[in-house]
Amino acid sequence: MTAQIEASYDYTHSLLESQNQMKAIYKKRKAYLDELEQLIVSHRSQEALQLIEEIGAELNQTKRKQYCQNPLVNAALSTYLAKAEALHMPITVKAVIPKENTALSSDLAIVLSNLIENAIHASEKQPGSHRALSLLTICQGDILSILVKNRFDGTVALDEDGLPTTKVKGHGIGMKSLSRFRDTYDASVLCTCEDGWFSTYIRVPWGKGSPS
Repeated sequence: MTAQIEASYDYTHSLLESQNQMKAIYKKRKAYLDELEQLIVSHRSQEALQLIEEIGAELNQTKRKQYCQNPLVNAALSTYLAKAEALHMPITVKAVIPKENTALSSDLAIVLSNLIENAIHASEKQPGSHRALSLLTICQGDILSILVKNRFDGTVALDEDGLPTTKVKGHGIGMKSLSRFRDTYDASVLCTCEDGWFSTYIRVPWGKGSPS
């Protein structure tokens, strides 16, 4: 529940930021149009083009990136991957996640939010040139396969279920969320730490609908 509240808070905060940026642009809209009109009337085409580019850049800042067709998962990805981008962390994303199965989508969005946040924190401990985060998903038939990877040159202790453990207070929420997701949706989870990468691989039945 804590993980769900935190994920919802971060997404809501990100959405409000986009809305506030849009409000600021709308407030300046008349000033922009007046300035653009004057530039065109004065035949200052180069300055007019530059102003249009500036307006376009401001509008682009309010857009949420489209990583996949699933709106719930995409909202989570756009929020948390933006954090990695803000840290200038190289990211690779190829996400194929269907729109169907709303209940699973909501829980998957929370799991991915936690995994990506954990990956960012782990990558931050690496030298700048060694930081990287990767998310790959593929849907084959009724099975959705997910791979989340981040650079990490340390060691990770795994519990009897193969999930990372930690004694640091306030940490481990993401793995608890992943454990609940695995049990709820009959998913399989494999975590590894080798060759300088920490990886979480998930396979989950996608077409079975909500759990009973």
